[in-house]
Amino acid sequence: MTSSILSNIVYSTFFMYEINLEELMNTMYNKNLLLIGGSTFAKHIHTVCQENHINVFSVGNDPKSAHMKIAQKAFIIDTGDIDQISKMCFEENIDGLFVGANEFNVNCALQIAEKTGIKFYCNKQQWDSISNKRNFKSLCNTFGIPTVQEYNENELNYMRFPVLIKPIDGSSSNGIFCCNNMDDLDEK
Repeated sequence: MTSSILSNIVYSTFFMYEINLEELMNTMYNKNLLLIGGSTFAKHIHTVCQENHINVFSVGNDPKSAHMKIAQKAFIIDTGDIDQISKMCFEENIDGLFVGANEFNVNCALQIAEKTGIKFYCNKQQWDSISNKRNFKSLCNTFGIPTVQEYNENELNYMRFPVLIKPIDGSSSNGIFCCNNMDDLDEK
């Protein structure tokens, strides 16, 4: 992920609508951003926050993880402990929440945002529309974005190979298999 893309995500944490860049920079000065996980992007987050004078706070279980090391203040709190994190957010005057690439932590951040009123880069409806594969495919179809052909068990004899199979409850690229013929499909 490039620093400019990450900058836009960090900015959108504080502002859900378009805003004048100069006004944005003045408004973000000295804001408090809580990282809920995010070690994958820690280096870029650190750069963006330093450039924009954003104070970084972090929660997690591992004090040696990258997102904890870049924080001005790190708290050893399980990311699933919504009540404890919400309490800490009030005590530390947290202005925005940021999560890296972790679905569990996004769901936690959504709960914290709802409980505290702190800004997060998406709301429950937005997250539900992209995190559920069927909802996301429907959304893509609504806007004419091509999606892959979907088959059910009654259509196995009509499949055009190769096909990709993926569990309905998986995330990222976990559990994806390419099947070049019916024998490959039977193995999976």
